[in-house]
Amino acid sequence: MEQYDEALKDIKVALTIDRQYRPAVDAMRELLETITKNKKLATDASPTALLRTATTLEGEDADWRGALDAAEKLVVLSADADGSERLLKEGGVDLLLPALFAIRTKPNDHRSKLVAAYLKIIANISHTGEGGFVRILSFISKDTAEAFLGEPGVDAPNDTLAIDIASTLILKVGATLESEPPNIRPNAHILLDAIVRHLDPRWPVDHRAATFGALIKAVSNEEFALAVINNTAKGNTSLFSLVSDPDERIRNLVPVALARILELIAETNQKAVQEACRQEIVKRVDSDSAQTKALGLQALNALFQASFVYGSSILCHPGFLDSFMDTIDFEPAETQLALLETLSAACADKESRTLIVGRCSGYLQKMTRTKDARLSATANVVASKLATASRGAQAGQVVEMDSIPSADSFIATLEDTTSPRDQDTRAVEGLAYLTIEPRVKEHVVTTKGSSLKGILTRTQSQDFRALHYGLATMIANLTAFRQKATEEEEQVRKLRRMAKDASLAKPGPDEALNDEDRVRRRCEILVLQCAMVPWLISVARKSNSTGLRKVTAQIFCNLATNRKLHNVLVQQGAVRILLEFTRPIQSSAQSAGSSKTSPSTSLPTPPADGTAFLASHALAKIAITVNPHLAFKGQVALELVRPIAGLLCTSRAAQDNTNIPLLAQFEALMAITNLASMDDTTHVRDRIVAAGAVKAFESLIFDDNVMVRRAAVEAICNMMFHPAVYEAYADAFLAAKVPTLSNKLKLLVALSDSEDFATRRAASGAVAILSSSPNACHQLMALVDENEPDGKKEDTKAGTRIPRGLETVVRLLEPSPSGIVSSPNTSVSEDDELHLRGLEIVKNLANIDKASQNQASDYGKQLAAAGVIRLLKRLISSQNEAVAQAAGDALQALARRGIDVLH
Repeated sequence: MEQYDEALKDIKVALTIDRQYRPAVDAMRELLETITKNKKLATDASPTALLRTATTLEGEDADWRGALDAAEKLVVLSADADGSERLLKEGGVDLLLPALFAIRTKPNDHRSKLVAAYLKIIANISHTGEGGFVRILSFISKDTAEAFLGEPGVDAPNDTLAIDIASTLILKVGATLESEPPNIRPNAHILLDAIVRHLDPRWPVDHRAATFGALIKAVSNEEFALAVINNTAKGNTSLFSLVSDPDERIRNLVPVALARILELIAETNQKAVQEACRQEIVKRVDSDSAQTKALGLQALNALFQASFVYGSSILCHPGFLDSFMDTIDFEPAETQLALLETLSAACADKESRTLIVGRCSGYLQKMTRTKDARLSATANVVASKLATASRGAQAGQVVEMDSIPSADSFIATLEDTTSPRDQDTRAVEGLAYLTIEPRVKEHVVTTKGSSLKGILTRTQSQDFRALHYGLATMIANLTAFRQKATEEEEQVRKLRRMAKDASLAKPGPDEALNDEDRVRRRCEILVLQCAMVPWLISVARKSNSTGLRKVTAQIFCNLATNRKLHNVLVQQGAVRILLEFTRPIQSSAQSAGSSKTSPSTSLPTPPADGTAFLASHALAKIAITVNPHLAFKGQVALELVRPIAGLLCTSRAAQDNTNIPLLAQFEALMAITNLASMDDTTHVRDRIVAAGAVKAFESLIFDDNVMVRRAAVEAICNMMFHPAVYEAYADAFLAAKVPTLSNKLKLLVALSDSEDFATRRAASGAVAILSSSPNACHQLMALVDENEPDGKKEDTKAGTRIPRGLETVVRLLEPSPSGIVSSPNTSVSEDDELHLRGLEIVKNLANIDKASQNQASDYGKQLAAAGVIRLLKRLISSQNEAVAQAAGDALQALARRGIDVLH
């Protein structure tokens, strides 16, 4: 079947190049006929007969070729749930597993393929209800486990497949109650012990790496986690013994596996497990052998990376660290390096930091000046972590160090093309901590810019995840803006200052270096002079690390805070990589492109995780200021809508339920307002409607924050040009047998009288657009003041009572006390902007079509009675030509309806 698949792929490639290529068409037809025939044979043949043929290999004249053909047919049959159930009932496991055990090491040209076929059938049967995996495990014993998993160097690909099947079997046992089924649980433990033995260095590295994955998958509950720990205590293959493995992949996987095991340990068993781990490590560090002692320290380092709770319980155990520090100066360099690396990992724990500062400060000071580059670099990393973590501690409680020379030393190490990878790792880790300090940030960016550019250029093509992550973390520190406190936090801080709270941190002398202007300048240097954006995009695309992707998204969010960089970020490809970070969250509704799109009845989908949130926020920041017609070509504008609209939700993601910050919601509204200004041919408004963003706008109109309310109204105003939104606001009146007023239109009319000018301008603009609909005009003139007895309010100037909706229109035409200019870049005053909107509404009220002639005439009379004509005459002499023209048009419209506009 694998050969068929490969042939099918080759033919598809040929047809992709030329769909009319006759030989490829004929070959496709023949291949499909062959596959269909074989599937039919596999279905029609008796499973019992196929099983017998596939597993009968006794004697020198055994038909291996026939057995392989039958086994491949069984693979096809077992791929279907009904087929695997049928094989199970007809004794497939009882025949296949003994045959597998028998041929695992037999020399034959067909053996490897036949073993692979057996394993695939068994894998399919293992998913057949409870009976499948139970029956398979019933054949596992201490003697057969190794035969099932294979022997080193014999058949590596099949061994890896067997390991994966074994982990699935154990996982299924872990998901059942301990009493169900009780007879196969010991067999699962036998299989787990065998998996752990496959971590032994005798096996190929790729297989061992796959075994780590299988182990992490198999250990699904505390029962199996304790089994792995007990396996170590019995003297079998220990995870701790692999911390010094020659292969970096294996060394890095040890903390991952330990973390999986330790997270499953219940609180009641933690003390016992901590003691078991301590004994394993102490047994090594108490050895007379320097190599074994270093191994014990490396094991403690791995334990700290997996769980600082377990690591700290050993390091802080009475006498453990003291016994080292008394003789550490006499230990060889490798042992001292192992200790320094362990102390570096231990700095993540507060209790351990306190112990290190009190017991190791003098030793660390000496090691920072040693001639051994590895020791001095690692000691500097430890000192950097302690200094950073202890900022604000009492004097004398941190290791004294000058951060600037240390940072320069780390940068020099990274610049050195001959520097070993482990030294590069330590150097970038030290920089990641030192660049938290404001003066180090300023120094690195302003004086070491060319060095940074060289380092980024050199490392861009390297496959070195640890180095890439460390550099990205450093850049995130360099570009980080000071977090702004909320009003509540500022108030609490003020009260604490008034109370002279001693624990309130005072700003350091270098805090001015974290001011917005300084951070913006650092961002500009990194982007414009250090080629940072191409580096970020390159390493993020090559890596599947969620941590690196999240840090990269945070950096772009930091950079996007500087509006000067928006066009540069777009030009260098930041938008594309940020869109990749926001996937996959896309519904079919969001891909709609028809102008007939109906508004979604649900809110947009929130970002899936922290990375998607940061990427979406960065995209929103960029989309506020750039010209969308120029910056977002092709489908990019459409793709932006979904992640930005997701920021309008009330919670960020299902897994953390963290509220989306108000700033992100505000910036998302501004961005979508800008995108909605694009013309209809782009279908961006269709995508906004389909994404449910309009419903989110309507919800955010009621937000307590005036800027969010204003941005929501402006977004709705821009969306009035979409037919579905226009109809939703305008058609409610005529759609009902008994005319009812649209609450949506009521709200816009109310906001057209808002004290906030920008909100009033946007709301009245939306009403002006809607007034082109006779239906909306009828609603507007029917809108009454619910606080008045007859729904109308008296016009003190004209001595008449007018509807609430008309009163709002009249106020748009009246001069304000200030008449201030809206923007320094325009000569249009606030009055003129509101006048233009009011004049448009008046003209549309007077221009209602002939079918509503009588009503139009009545509306004209109401307008005249409300004093509109007097206001129009004043506006026709306005110095603003657009206002004067609009006032003249409105007067002509009223005159055509028989209204006397001369007196």
